[in-house]
Amino acid sequence: MNYKSYIDGLRALSILSVVFYHAFPNLLPGGYIGVDFFFVISGYLITGILLAKIEGRQSFILEFYSRRVKRLFPALIFVFIFCYVIGWYFLLANEFKELNQHIFWGSIFLSNFRLLFDISYFDQSSNLKPLLHLWSLAIEEQFYFIWPIFLYFLTKLGKLIHGVLIFTFLSFLCCIFFQYIDPEINFYLPLTRFWELSVGAALFIFEKKNYQIQFKKYSSILIFGLVFLTFSPLLIFNHETTFPGFISLWPIGTFLVLFYFTNKGIFPFWNNFLSSKVMVFFGKISYPLYLWHWAVLSLVTIIFSELTVLMTLTAMGFSFAMSVFTFFFIEKPIRSMSNWAAIALVFLMMVIIGTSYSAYSRDGLEFRYKKLVNIPESFKQDFTKWENKGMQPEGDC
Repeated sequence: MNYKSYIDGLRALSILSVVFYHAFPNLLPGGYIGVDFFFVISGYLITGILLAKIEGRQSFILEFYSRRVKRLFPALIFVFIFCYVIGWYFLLANEFKELNQHIFWGSIFLSNFRLLFDISYFDQSSNLKPLLHLWSLAIEEQFYFIWPIFLYFLTKLGKLIHGVLIFTFLSFLCCIFFQYIDPEINFYLPLTRFWELSVGAALFIFEKKNYQIQFKKYSSILIFGLVFLTFSPLLIFNHETTFPGFISLWPIGTFLVLFYFTNKGIFPFWNNFLSSKVMVFFGKISYPLYLWHWAVLSLVTIIFSELTVLMTLTAMGFSFAMSVFTFFFIEKPIRSMSNWAAIALVFLMMVIIGTSYSAYSRDGLEFRYKKLVNIPESFKQDFTKWENKGMQPEGDC
């Protein structure tokens, strides 16, 4: 599958929406739908890769999962280790116990099931869960647990597009059903989210038919309308919006059309914007940035009890720096390694699973109290003082 720079630009828009929402929810109340855009992009890309392997009659199952491990595990393991170390030195027993519980469920990609009957994504207490955001990663990997085999059999039966569309429709029906049964459970259920990934898959399959639509005369009007329809929910939606559900068709549907038209080159200005160096750069670091930003924001909230604007900006700056480091020095080098690297990563993840379960089962390791770092109250007050005076703290913080 050929590289398309504009897809990295779309990734950038998605991740920046989510990051900005988590940092300043009142300014971008619907930014959480960036995750749903991510689902569409992921379904599109991975389906393209899988179909190329299937149609080329290549052995793809082990290779696919090896690539997924090398793609996902390095950054995820790094974030787990960071959270564990910070938790060891700064969190009380009950806080450290809960952190390790979420590390455990995140490391086996079942975070969404852990959260099903716990809290709403939009509850205030969600700010105290550094790994809450792994629910989306869990749903994505649950989808890819079944998707390669499903595509393989559909291809062999000659019913590829029919099967994908039926799968998408049934998943969307589940989404609508649970919208009325329990909207909070609906948010985390895999079956009610799978349609967002499979609709991206359907887009890829339709694109292979090379449909071409010419709207050059009205392209400026159309691009404005599509961008507005796609991204206006970022400002209109909020924590009270019942999502996902029927209303999901608004941002997802227009995003699909925008995605399709961009690939056809109908809107060159939009394509150039998405393909710009800045957008592509943020798109490339989108995965580590997604992992880091919420973990850092949440840990700072737990340690300092509240977030000021200066703390938020500092946390975002740190998250960005860690994302760049993770991408260039951890994620990127490991991707090009052999399958032995995947085996080593699986082993390391198993160590994390065992370590986190041990810390959880031992009630947060209370013996750490002698090593806990006490954050002086004056240090917390300094942030407020610097913020009010518009000053930057001197020295290392």
